[in-house]
Amino acid sequence: MDLRKVMLGLSLLMLGFGLLVASSGEVSYGGIFIIGPVPILFSSDASLVPFLVLFAVFAVLFMLFATRW
Repeated sequence: MDLRKVMLGLSLLMLGFGLLVASSGEVSYGGIFIIGPVPILFSSDASLVPFLVLFAVFAVLFMLFATRW
């Protein structure tokens, strides 16, 4: 396991939580769990769903092509 990648991931996670806490007003959020070839989407706002679907399709296609070659 590459320690630099782990630290980068944790830093981005902390930055995201910090921005979420520092923001004022209502915050919408969403995410994607990819279990095998099946993406599971969740969102607090319906306006995020099209972006999440596009991102999930891109992620699944990327994983498909990355493992084939």
